Amino acid sequence: MRPAMADTGFWNEFYEHRAAVSYPSPFAVFAREHLLHDASSILELGPGNGRDAAFFFEHGHQLVGVDQSSQAIELCRERVEGARNPERVRFEVGDFTRLDPADFPGIDTVYSRFTLHSIDDEAEERLVQSVWNMLPSGGQFLIEARTILDPLYGKGQEVGRHAFVTDHFRRHIDAQAFIHQEIDRGYLLRFFHEGNGLAEFQGEDPVVMRAALIKP
Repeated sequence: MRPAMADTGFWNEFYEHRAAVSYPSPFAVFAREHLLHDASSILELGPGNGRDAAFFFEHGHQLVGVDQSSQAIELCRERVEGARNPERVRFEVGDFTRLDPADFPGIDTVYSRFTLHSIDDEAEERLVQSVWNMLPSGGQFLIEARTILDPLYGKGQEVGRHAFVTDHFRRHIDAQAFIHQEIDRGYLLRFFHEGNGLAEFQGEDPVVMRAALIKP
């Protein structure tokens, strides 16, 4: 299977051309309205061009963003007002599947939108274990990702279990298996839904899972 961060070049080129939209994702809006505390301290995995990070910042949250793409991090720093103020927000270039929990004190929410399906199985296990180690009691792991019911499943070159390459790598998530795995790890399930109509964009309507996991 492809390495966890194999598509750095693709995403650098994508963000170099400023191809992404600037308004917050539907998942960010949903999370703010239904899942986040008034002043959550958020670690965003793969913030891209900062669309959701800016939204969270504007609503008073502290945040850290880690992205493999240096171009994405540059956009985040340009977009988010006060991004050079480490007391409120910081952005780092790095592999979010190899996080040291000690580097992220005070984080109570980990936010992963369209990143879990961008890494392989081994990286997923490494990531979710580090998130578990990082979160305090009551901390949340918020996830939106494409699943095996998505219309793109099976498109492109098969490179592993549920994993395919088109213009870039995707490993579709078996949502039910993932949720049971994380409940076995010790999480409580606060929210779960799998379906379409959640992440529509430019005529595409992927099947995704939304999940909110709580560490007891």
